[in-house]
Amino acid sequence: MINIVEKLSINYQNYLFYKTWEKKGKVLGIHDDFGRHSFYKSKYIDPLYHLKNDDKVELILEIISIIENLEE
Repeated sequence: MINIVEKLSINYQNYLFYKTWEKKGKVLGIHDDFGRHSFYKSKYIDPLYHLKNDDKVELILEIISIIENLEE
């Protein structure tokens, strides 16, 4: 999954991390880059805030759908 994310443009990556933040309940005060750390299961935030793999797949598929719709 990480390879897929790294192939996305920075704008799509930022969208993915924003959507991660939303999915985790728009948590504030944990880390300035919460979505990225949640998505990558970083050691800089408590594992309680790590995004589950099923949710990662769902968000990546959402971005793929957006890209496909733009190409039509």
